Amino acid sequence: MEMKKPFDLLNMLIGKNVIVSIKGGKIFEGRMMAFDVHMNIILSNAKCEDKEIGNIFIRGDSVVYVHELKKEV
Repeated sequence: MEMKKPFDLLNMLIGKNVIVSIKGGKIFEGRMMAFDVHMNIILSNAKCEDKEIGNIFIRGDSVVYVHELKKEV
């Protein structure tokens, strides 16, 4: 898939397992369920530091990066 806009990558990640790093150094792993124009992200089955969290809303202004995770979450 050709990516022409930054949100094209986020659209490709819907339904996939991702890593989301936020300001302060925390890293979340989970299945990306949704995002919006502010880059707010909803993860399901989320974990942080091997602690099970479940569903989580991550505020877009705290996101440092989003990366596809190749292993199962």
